[in-house]
Amino acid sequence: MASRKRALTWVKSYLTNRTEGITVVHTVSLDMRLHFGVPKGSVVGAKHYCMYTKAVTGITNRHSIKNNYYVDGAEVNINLKPCD
Repeated sequence: MASRKRALTWVKSYLTNRTEGITVVHTVSLDMRLHFGVPKGSVVGAKHYCMYTKAVTGITNRHSIKNNYYVDGAEVNINLKPCD
């Protein structure tokens, strides 16, 4: 059980308290805390992305919502009818 707890602690530390910033030429943005996703370029990032999109696809399919997936993100399209 201890090794299981260690593994969970490691995964949690890998996915939490992460930040991201942008550099354009010599200007650096302030870091922003990331609340979702996995680190880009990580070995398990692609696997986690597939797991995430599979779950989202299940939800959107149940509600007849169209979606598109890209290398680094997802887009959900909902057509709304005007209220009378």
